[in-house]
Amino acid sequence: MSNCEFNSPFGTPLRIPDDQCQQHTSSSSCSVRLSFKYDRQYYTARFGIFGSPYDIIYITSGPYLSYDIVFSCSEDTECPVVYAQRKIDEMVARHYNVTRIYGQLALLIDNSSRNGSIQCHDLRNNVITCSPSQLCSSDFDTKRKQIKSRLCDFDDGIARVSVFDDDLSSNIYVKCRRSLCDGDTTFNQIKNILAENGLTDANGGLVAAGKKEM
Repeated sequence: MSNCEFNSPFGTPLRIPDDQCQQHTSSSSCSVRLSFKYDRQYYTARFGIFGSPYDIIYITSGPYLSYDIVFSCSEDTECPVVYAQRKIDEMVARHYNVTRIYGQLALLIDNSSRNGSIQCHDLRNNVITCSPSQLCSSDFDTKRKQIKSRLCDFDDGIARVSVFDDDLSSNIYVKCRRSLCDGDTTFNQIKNILAENGLTDANGGLVAAGKKEM
């Protein structure tokens, strides 16, 4: 099935009426994209063809926390539906306290009263100055346990943390608005917060690992 989407509040199981989702597309695999909005307590399930599987968490002010999963399988056309029904039950049962999680992160990454330039690190860990229109941006590879990038990036006023995981890589991205907020100490604190709140394991890997099932 393709071009088929359902939006439901948490606590509502996924049920597809017989007269819906009748459009089919020829492909070697079928996919489902699940998006869970923990701040608003609802989920979206969309069936179609979405490329390589991945998991991603996105956390920012609001507070806002989303967890997206793309899963693909080639067994039969019902495989994504069976997977989605089981995964939705599992993910909805994860009671993430969004206010607490972002509150803990905000102390490390956000500064609503920022005025002027801030100091960040470059890839060699040298301290650099970023202009008033920039923030600190860093990308940590949790599989190789190394920093992939550290630089000044455009400041859109939104500090955030995201975690991405697919078959090739696993990364934690941080965009922060405090001086030296992209250092090793801050990163380890962020990693601990994610793990303590059940979002990742101690190494930064995603706990749900939705793409790796079935």
